[in-house]
Amino acid sequence: MQRTWGDGPTYCDRSEPQAIDVLRKAKLRTYPDASKREDGIHELGGRFKIQRDNKPRIYVLSTCTNWIHEVMVYDEKVKENDHAVDATRYAIMGVKGKGDIHGWVLG
Repeated sequence: MQRTWGDGPTYCDRSEPQAIDVLRKAKLRTYPDASKREDGIHELGGRFKIQRDNKPRIYVLSTCTNWIHEVMVYDEKVKENDHAVDATRYAIMGVKGKGDIHGWVLG
């Protein structure tokens, strides 16, 4: 993945410190997600809204069927089948305010 996309930061669930340690030992710049869950859900949802330039701030390829399905059935009250949504939320909140990218493409 690094060969394709570069050596960017990795954001993880802070409740899994063992996983963070494994990634750090593999020389990945890994950080625990520090945001509130509700803030991340709000930020992710807001990226689908069409902005003044007539474009959303997240683009999802139709081939991302698992991610699309997960978002369609996502229930913030139920903590299951939400790994892709969580990972997307961690990434968005990790870069928010730090030179946040204009739009996201998932594919």
